[in-house]
Amino acid sequence: MIHNFSSEWHLMKDAGENARDAAISSCDELEEMICTEMLEALELSRCLFLMKYTHQATSNIHDGNGPSLT
Repeated sequence: MIHNFSSEWHLMKDAGENARDAAISSCDELEEMICTEMLEALELSRCLFLMKYTHQATSNIHDGNGPSLT
């Protein structure tokens, strides 16, 4: 859980702004949109609950070894 008053929050915001600027410079519209949406989420939220998504290259969804959230 990351709250909007923490240093991690400000680091994520700075990284998002830098990534958006780089996307604009390289004319990467998809990356610019992703960064913009992340920055909007940061502006609208008071805290974020981050989860890591993992995917095994040899996973098979039918055997229960598919993608998982951890």
